[in-house]
Amino acid sequence: MPSRWPSWPTVALVLLLLWAPLPFASVTPFGLLVVRAGAFAVFALSIWSERRSFRSSGVAAPVTALVAIAALGLLQTVPLPAQWVAWLSPERLRLATEAARVTGASAVATPLSLTPSQTLSTALSFLAIAAILGAAAILGGDRRNRRWLLGAILVAALFQLLYGLRHLAAGSTAVWGIDVGRDGSRLRGTFVNPVHLAPYLEMALVIAFALAWWAVRRARRTEMRTEWRLVSVAGPVLVWLTLFAGLALTRSRAGLVAAAVATVAQGVILAAYHRRWRLLPVGAAALAAGVALVAWTGLEQGLGRLLGTSIHSVAASARVDVWRATTELWGRFPLFGTGLGSFESTFPMVESEQLAVVTWEHAHNDWLELASTGGALAAALLLIGLVALFIRLHACLITSHSQEAAASALAGLGGLIAVGFHELVDFGLTLPANALTLAVLLGVAAATDPAPGSE
Repeated sequence: MPSRWPSWPTVALVLLLLWAPLPFASVTPFGLLVVRAGAFAVFALSIWSERRSFRSSGVAAPVTALVAIAALGLLQTVPLPAQWVAWLSPERLRLATEAARVTGASAVATPLSLTPSQTLSTALSFLAIAAILGAAAILGGDRRNRRWLLGAILVAALFQLLYGLRHLAAGSTAVWGIDVGRDGSRLRGTFVNPVHLAPYLEMALVIAFALAWWAVRRARRTEMRTEWRLVSVAGPVLVWLTLFAGLALTRSRAGLVAAAVATVAQGVILAAYHRRWRLLPVGAAALAAGVALVAWTGLEQGLGRLLGTSIHSVAASARVDVWRATTELWGRFPLFGTGLGSFESTFPMVESEQLAVVTWEHAHNDWLELASTGGALAAALLLIGLVALFIRLHACLITSHSQEAAASALAGLGGLIAVGFHELVDFGLTLPANALTLAVLLGVAAATDPAPGSE
């Protein structure tokens, strides 16, 4: 097989990457089933067919953390003796005792989760993402596989822009012919909510930034005609500008702020990597170029929501009240939480009358929601996994003998920063397509470089 072609497991993962955003970001039961089944299948194919072992993939710690969170979810669904529950989660025992008193039943054994079926489903999702992260790291060690996987994310993101722009121009609120009942003046692609398209575009944005840096480095070190050097650099730059304009059209304030933070951070990382502090403004310059493009093309409405947001309006936002209530919920179930995926069912226990006028399916803060549903144990496991992943990505960046592998690590660091920041005020990672794409990006970025000196 020619070296330019990817391995068969990579082909399967590329197809899954391209497909996952299309059925409403895979939030439908069928879409979720395909993502989960595809994740386990790709992981099995990667282990079976690739020469690299999982231990050398560089993501053993974060994968173990995700698997441990899934195992915690399974534990939450197991009925436990009342004495155990009294020690592990006193509030859960109190609720079970009250329910038994009302119904006249005897509370002999009680699961820690208040919604065991939803917790089991969420635990399977954590396992699926762990499988994808592991598979991407195994496959991403090969340069050809890495290029195909990162390229698939860019292609899928650009398709979202093309599909979304067509509907945006027509003022349509439909996705695949189904009216989703949302604002027709915002770019949504095949996502129901344009806010959830934003983190997806952020992941492609950080890849394009890293690709532009690699293209500049390659053009400077390769003997080619000046016009070809310009062409090789112009491509990634244009892709980055296009993605930024698309992100602005989602009118997601959190998305724009997260993209700005990640872009500036990538510039700072590059300055530290090269030990040339004059490169510090590179990220800020790229951000300024993106904002200038949005303004020049007459798309100021993409920035209007962000510019019109005051500190007072943020402080008075209902989301702040939701965060306070979610913190209270965590305080009532501090160690093991209410059960993974149980937020919508358990939040009414702590919501105020003002918040009760609408149904809150999520906390609009993925990290806080995990703490309330998985407890301090799940939060600690996730923190350990993220710290280990960050250390791994940093090591890949500074020790890699390949500029291309270093660019992948730069993209991974940017993705971790962008999405991590965004999810402080949103719940985009609850969408299977976003979680899958982030796992692939981070897995590929954390893969060891098997070809020193390759470009």
